[in-house]
Amino acid sequence: MIGIYGGNTKPAEFNEFFAGTISGIKEMADVGLFSVKFNKYIAIRLAAVMCDSPARSSVRYTANHNGKAGCDRCTVLGRRPEWKTIFPNGAYTFRTDDTFRFQTQSIHHQGHSIMETLPINMIITFPLDPMHVVYLGVTKNLDNLWIDLARRRLLNFNQCAIRDISNLISGCVASNPSDFLCKCRTLDFVSTWKASECRLFLLYLGPVILQKTLPQPLYVNFRRLALSIYLLAHPKLHNTVKESARIDLQNFLEEYEWCYGSETLVYNVHSLEHLLNDVRAHGPLDSFSAFPFESYMRQIKDSVYSGFAVAKQPAQRCAENMYLYDRLQLTCLTD
Repeated sequence: MIGIYGGNTKPAEFNEFFAGTISGIKEMADVGLFSVKFNKYIAIRLAAVMCDSPARSSVRYTANHNGKAGCDRCTVLGRRPEWKTIFPNGAYTFRTDDTFRFQTQSIHHQGHSIMETLPINMIITFPLDPMHVVYLGVTKNLDNLWIDLARRRLLNFNQCAIRDISNLISGCVASNPSDFLCKCRTLDFVSTWKASECRLFLLYLGPVILQKTLPQPLYVNFRRLALSIYLLAHPKLHNTVKESARIDLQNFLEEYEWCYGSETLVYNVHSLEHLLNDVRAHGPLDSFSAFPFESYMRQIKDSVYSGFAVAKQPAQRCAENMYLYDRLQLTCLTD
């Protein structure tokens, strides 16, 4: 943890809020970070900035993800047939660092970000977070669509099938290996599923338990997504299967529109088309996922014991832990 901030509301002006951080990043990029252990300066490079969609639009001063020009990666224009913005399938012009800085699509921008003063690519440096886009976004959305189809008795799907899926999930809980820290709850609790539950369901449970319960077109569509995400998340295979994963994701989007309708092509679903570019730039999905940061949030929350000086409490606990660690290291060296 480098810095922690507290307040009653979000910062009104992110450029002012980030000024000190940007100054520190520039200094480390120019000079490096001095290592006492190796007695030399180590080169520092800002590889990625991890944000969910609302935070990314605030940091980069761009349209929100539910805005007309809300896509971070291409110039598609969304439509609002009802209460949500949808992004139609198709081939659109990709954004580049130059087009972003020159604001060639003015409707996408709401100002100039202080991040633009850094020697970074304003597109690639802000990857799409798989935790929010794929697991909490698309996977949970699919589950809710199935529940809605069952309620309306469409595509030969009904509430009995939903109960069967929930029963199969419950049956898997007892045999879950210890590798999975969080057990997957039934579809009755899908609205409160955590990202780890969504990942477990998409990559491991779903392809097996849905084979006999989902209508065939829906199952084939789900399996296509599960396979492509599994391959892109694999630490060794992600480099060799990029083209097949791209084709699978493209086919998934086309089948998804056919199965569920064009009105379900929301931001997270559309973003799957751009996920492969981030894998090319940053490696497998887990290497630019927010999972480690969200897990560390638990430690920060556990260090807050009252509503007074909320930001100060975790900072003090962190300083105490560092002091104890240094003392322990010194004791080991002395012994």
